[in-house]
Amino acid sequence: MSLALACLSPAPATAAPEPFRFGYLTDASGPMQGTFKATLDGFQLYVDQLNKAGGVKGRPFEIQVRDIQSDTQRSVNAVQELSAADVLAILGLAVSNTHAAVYASAEKLGLPVVAAYPANIPLALPPASPNAFASGLIFSVTGEVAGKLARQVSPKGKTLVCLGFESPGSILACEAATKSAAANGFTKVESIIVPLTQRDFRGVADKVLALNPDVVTDCFGRGHVVSLLPALGAAGYDGVYLNMESGIGIDALRDAVRDAPDIKLFTYSRYIVDGQGPGSQAEALRTAAKAAGVKELLTYHAAGWALGLVVSDAARKCAEPCDRAAFTKALEQVSVDTGGLSGAPITFSPTDHYGATAYRLYQYDHAKKTFAAVGEWLPATSSPAIAKK
Repeated sequence: MSLALACLSPAPATAAPEPFRFGYLTDASGPMQGTFKATLDGFQLYVDQLNKAGGVKGRPFEIQVRDIQSDTQRSVNAVQELSAADVLAILGLAVSNTHAAVYASAEKLGLPVVAAYPANIPLALPPASPNAFASGLIFSVTGEVAGKLARQVSPKGKTLVCLGFESPGSILACEAATKSAAANGFTKVESIIVPLTQRDFRGVADKVLALNPDVVTDCFGRGHVVSLLPALGAAGYDGVYLNMESGIGIDALRDAVRDAPDIKLFTYSRYIVDGQGPGSQAEALRTAAKAAGVKELLTYHAAGWALGLVVSDAARKCAEPCDRAAFTKALEQVSVDTGGLSGAPITFSPTDHYGATAYRLYQYDHAKKTFAAVGEWLPATSSPAIAKK
């Protein structure tokens, strides 16, 4: 009788596997929401696919998102909250004026930080700070690339103007871009820095035209560019506009330049533009985005997917029990084939938490209303020569 009852007793419940728990900071409702949210969306697309496939080591990813609205105090508060929630790392981040405080607060708590797209201050460059990693843009590197590409798109150009907004990353980008342009033969270089909330660019366009540039380059958010390009067109600018793809999006650029047919528009990016290009990860992103009903694939979606590759690679390499210290060590062993998302793998080391990168140039065809890649990927090192001068 007792045996029969035992056979009928329910089997003990199997405990759910402990998730890999991460915090994610973004600007979902603040002044830069149009720039940062797509990276989170791309990252979540990757995580959804990963969890459907069983996670890593049988453990799912759990992502706790905090909307910090590009505000420093909200960012620091979120780091404290997420640390109390026992996350392994902080991911994402928003505008670069919040970054130093996030890194400092997280370091005190033993939390590694992996900044995503677009911006990061250079703490991840060698010699890297202990907890600072990045898979997006570091503007001292991007600015150096801008100077090289400016010479490519304007072989005889003499004057370059860089437009940025009041944040450490954007200012650094223009400093690096103007120095790089000078090193590549431009004889006059200028920077114009505007407030973060600037949206009326008629006065800025007048300042630009007074300098008579051959090339205008930028480090701007989506809202800035969609207001600036029509103003430049209306003011009569007909030179090169070299846009850094930092979440602007092809549709936004196309609409912004619609009434400015004389502007020679280029964009350049660390990750693929408009979902273009072959490769296993690029194809996986396109498939996941289509299934999720994503109407426009932004560079940020690709960058978010790449962040997922980085974090999952570290999770696989994290020695058990995988605590914060072990996860930090695993991040220093990351080596990811981006599978067509970019022109270079993502590789970290104990002294370099950024690694070599590559950028691709795209040119806009006003008649066809499309962008096409120009040339091959341009490699860049994690030790930019211009930034050190």
